[in-house]
Amino acid sequence: MSLTRIISNIKRILIDSFPIVKYLSLDPVSLEINSDSVRIIKLVRQKNRLIPVFFDEVMLEKKIDIENLTEPENRDEIIETLKEIKEKYDFQYASVALPENKTYLYQITFPRAAMIDLGSAIKFSLEENVPMPATDVNFNYHILRKSDSFVDIAVSVFPKKIIAEYTELLEKAGIKIYSYMPESVSVFRSVIKHGDNGLYLLIRLLKDRINITIVNDGAVQYTSSVSVDLGEIIKDGQFENEEFIKLSQELNKTMIYWFTSKKDNNQNLKIEKAFLVGENALNIKLIEALENSLKIDIESANVWGNCFSLEDYVPKIKKDKALKYAVSIGLSIETLK
Repeated sequence: MSLTRIISNIKRILIDSFPIVKYLSLDPVSLEINSDSVRIIKLVRQKNRLIPVFFDEVMLEKKIDIENLTEPENRDEIIETLKEIKEKYDFQYASVALPENKTYLYQITFPRAAMIDLGSAIKFSLEENVPMPATDVNFNYHILRKSDSFVDIAVSVFPKKIIAEYTELLEKAGIKIYSYMPESVSVFRSVIKHGDNGLYLLIRLLKDRINITIVNDGAVQYTSSVSVDLGEIIKDGQFENEEFIKLSQELNKTMIYWFTSKKDNNQNLKIEKAFLVGENALNIKLIEALENSLKIDIESANVWGNCFSLEDYVPKIKKDKALKYAVSIGLSIETLK
């Protein structure tokens, strides 16, 4: 065993045996702001597991427009709610999910020589992939794979305006930002097991919209969102209403787009499986209706797959509620990796 590996193992043993004192680390929680609630979760590393220490969902008194957080009527209640959460759970830093339609994602391949300065290479690629000037955005990137001749990169791009809005919002509540991540990437981090490069459709059910994500080759490849009323979709259990038809058409359109789009002159594979997270993700009748419509296998996701085995550890949070925390759990996994 190499000296580097020995030192790494010793560090891991020390961290597991003697957790870092809170004031010596930033110790962030994960926060998710929705139109009707704010969710918080805190995971800690316990040997080879990521264990939830606390989790909470605080409902807002009225629905807010998260697209316009600069408006006082949308901002004030969130700030007060965040203050209450901060006081209750005593934290300083938070990783925060950014709304899906406020971020841009793309994948790009560079020559291996670009590894010398990937940041500059990505900056030059922004103009061709994002409908905003490079000076108006920030970005993160993740290396998907590399060889002797090339490197594949997944890039997440955030408008500086949105980051400024969220940063100001949280700072007014006394919370400092540890990191940002798009909702779709957060769900991907919690639902898809590390090392699984398969092709999947991820469907996040919210009360007023459905987020649709395609993942393949270990990265988010496509995202979209459709505004629907989930309550209307499931209220009679018949799934013949206009809202369900609207959702079904959008999902089918997404799958057709993926299958018919070309990459490197090769046709994409057909999506065969989807995972549900969010509100009513355990609704068997809804799952069956979507399977009949999409003609693919659909199942409720295991949001703990990258945290621990359910055979070895049973969390206090029930599965139906845990499915609502997919974004927050993915944020925590990325923070603690």
